[in-house]
Amino acid sequence: MQPALPFKPRIDEQPPYRPSPQQLAAESGLLRQFEAFGRAVGGLTSVILTGPAEAGKTRLLEELLLSGRATEFEVLTVAEVAPLELFAEINRCASAGMALVLEARQPVSRWYQDREDEVPPDLTSRLGALPVVTVERPGVEGLLPALVADLDAHGHRLNESEAAWVAGELPRSMAAPRRFCRALDRAGGKEPRRALLQWAVEQAHLRPESPD
Repeated sequence: MQPALPFKPRIDEQPPYRPSPQQLAAESGLLRQFEAFGRAVGGLTSVILTGPAEAGKTRLLEELLLSGRATEFEVLTVAEVAPLELFAEINRCASAGMALVLEARQPVSRWYQDREDEVPPDLTSRLGALPVVTVERPGVEGLLPALVADLDAHGHRLNESEAAWVAGELPRSMAAPRRFCRALDRAGGKEPRRALLQWAVEQAHLRPESPD
């Protein structure tokens, strides 16, 4: 069995956090739920966090913990555990009064569709009682600040119109700005500027998705 663990941010080089409006909305939702758990002693302490790959769920959780605005919480990736393990973790955290974030790309209705015979009825009722917070894919208004932060971290300079154009062309993914900047790193500025930016945008679309 893989138990949930106290959530710890990854230690690596990341650009400054520039959350999208979608991340900020999800952060507010999580904080409200954590506060509610503290007031309702003896109840369930789990919250479901859903959203597509690269919407920024992991970075959101990392920054939420680092900010000190949330008490310690545990995170469980639903795709990595069996139904009975999930059920046990929800109950364990409730008994301990520990907040548990159930992270998933799919809505609850699509969990364990190919393992329905393994899902205990009590788990279905538990999940139906849990609050759900969703992180949607970012729009251009969310990608532009993240792109500017990544460009600065990589030592690249674009003017405002160029940055706005790139943000509008990137895939709706919080990982796309970094992929774009890494493509610029690899290119080394050898191509004409507009052609180089177009090529880097194409690379951001072609690169495989990250885990989140």
